[in-house]
Amino acid sequence: GHCAGRSLPFRCPTRAAAPPRPARVRREPRDCRGGRLTPRQTMGAVNGKQTRKRRDALREGNACAKSCPGLKPKHVKTLYKLFRRADKDQSGEISVLEFLMFFDIDRTVFAVKAFTHMDDDKSGEIDFPEFVKAAWAFVSLSKEGLRN
Repeated sequence: GHCAGRSLPFRCPTRAAAPPRPARVRREPRDCRGGRLTPRQTMGAVNGKQTRKRRDALREGNACAKSCPGLKPKHVKTLYKLFRRADKDQSGEISVLEFLMFFDIDRTVFAVKAFTHMDDDKSGEIDFPEFVKAAWAFVSLSKEGLRN
């Protein structure tokens, strides 16, 4: 045609119109064998409530991380994955038993006291910001700092 190879700021009236794009179909998440995944298996990709819960927890964790020098958002994400694995009942908080089972610690007076020390609000469970602070304290403080 007469406009072949030219870059025009408008569409040439003699050129055939491009075929319409097919509508995008939303597909259900599938595993490697083609089976449907449950919302639990997709880690919140289907369930908006789970995604919101995760986003809120990460926001709280990142806010807490500002008071922890050297702790970056990627570290907070890693800690959140550990927190989720430790939180067996998916309540958003880790109980003493969940903590002891996840870290494979015997239930001793010292272990329970250490858990209680991490529980800032004395609720009997550790929420995600408390978990972030405890992990940061464990890896960053000296023996003297941990005692105080």
